[in-house]
Amino acid sequence: MENNYLFEGEPLSKETCFKHLYITFKLHLATDPDKNEKFRLLTEYMINENIVGAVKNSKGKVVFFYNKNLITKREFYCLLANVYVRFFGTSLAMKMYVSIGCALFDHDIKELRSIYVTMRRYRYKEPPELYTKYF
Repeated sequence: MENNYLFEGEPLSKETCFKHLYITFKLHLATDPDKNEKFRLLTEYMINENIVGAVKNSKGKVVFFYNKNLITKREFYCLLANVYVRFFGTSLAMKMYVSIGCALFDHDIKELRSIYVTMRRYRYKEPPELYTKYF
């Protein structure tokens, strides 16, 4: 789920990135307005600070990436695990959350199991300090 800006395609605007990423998960937070708002703010922050971005490839598919110059792989997985635990733990199975993430980040489905195991390892560790205000 990492990128060093090697994806080819047309970069999407921050607004389009936000809408695509937020709408994907928004329905799973429909019953809790507080979680919904915090997730919206976290998503906006990550996109506005260029931590997460997206391109539209030649096939028309939107592919997300994280900026490994701004966040380490370990921090990114820790953040993803905490987002799952604190926002989606009661409304979405972790396996489904990982599957959605793999589809968004155009990650090889063969590695789904390893991502799942990695996220389980990080799920109760503190997220990087920059993001704690959203939890």
